[in-house]
Amino acid sequence: MRDLVLRANPSVLAARVRLALTADVIEQLSQIDLPVLYVRGTEDRLVPDRALRTIRDGLPSVVVSFLAAPHFILQATPANVWQAIERFLGQCGAHGNGPPGSNITFAVR
Repeated sequence: MRDLVLRANPSVLAARVRLALTADVIEQLSQIDLPVLYVRGTEDRLVPDRALRTIRDGLPSVVVSFLAAPHFILQATPANVWQAIERFLGQCGAHGNGPPGSNITFAVR
């Protein structure tokens, strides 16, 4: 993971950090009328715990999945994230097929 960050274009990383630090969509959260999954790495030292509290304030129905992983959760534990998504889709009444990387189609009943 560290190698990926070190190889990344510094200006791209800086732009992404600026965007993340200045984005404010709290008011729009209450307009979401679909199920939302928040996958949170328990070892994430970049995104503070208050971010989840803020999201829950704006979207109380958010489903949270805590996984033992760092900030780059998708890169660090893709199989665990996939399992969390499958569980979430099952809770939503969705069905689909295919392993990660395949052409997956899910439908909500």
